[in-house]
Amino acid sequence: HAEPSIVNRGNAAPLIVNWENAAPSIENRGNAALRIVGGIFAKATILMYGFSVCIVAAGSKVKIKRKSKNATIIRPKYNKKGVRGWLEKEGIKIKGNKVVLYKRVSSDYKTQEGNSCETHWGIGKTLEHHDWRPEAGECGAGKFHACSRPYFADEFRSKIGDRYVAIEIHTKDLYAWEKPLYHHKIAFRKGKVLFECDRVGRKK
Repeated sequence: HAEPSIVNRGNAAPLIVNWENAAPSIENRGNAALRIVGGIFAKATILMYGFSVCIVAAGSKVKIKRKSKNATIIRPKYNKKGVRGWLEKEGIKIKGNKVVLYKRVSSDYKTQEGNSCETHWGIGKTLEHHDWRPEAGECGAGKFHACSRPYFADEFRSKIGDRYVAIEIHTKDLYAWEKPLYHHKIAFRKGKVLFECDRVGRKK
């Protein structure tokens, strides 16, 4: 048969991000653990050998074939849906109906620089979206975006000199999509920029 795109063996534990219509072939061997984070259109094929483990995020439509009875497939299920379900899944603590989430911004604390959606995320500022339409789509206008951890925002920006900021948001101002392509991202209407932090959330 055709050679696999990826072979995961030994005690490796990679994260495979499989977006849109990508269709890799993956072999999971030995004691390897594999975590698949993919959109609803993902078309990966995974072959499970030995004592390997595969953890598949909700919404990922990957094809998994167990080639060994000792191989394990885990499909996590969460008790709650919507915003509360997203917060539970991401391990976000709620304090007084408020949470702290993160954005990656430019060296001068901006996003969407140079276009009509340019926003300045200065420390101490409270920002409210003027055209709140999160149900219109996961990406694009109509909402602000935040991530559960600063490093997850690296997927959306990678400019030299970028910073990370922590933002306090009331849970009523959050919106979670039912079948997101980007599992660690959520929409919000209004939030207060608390402080600059490093990529693991430590205040600078």
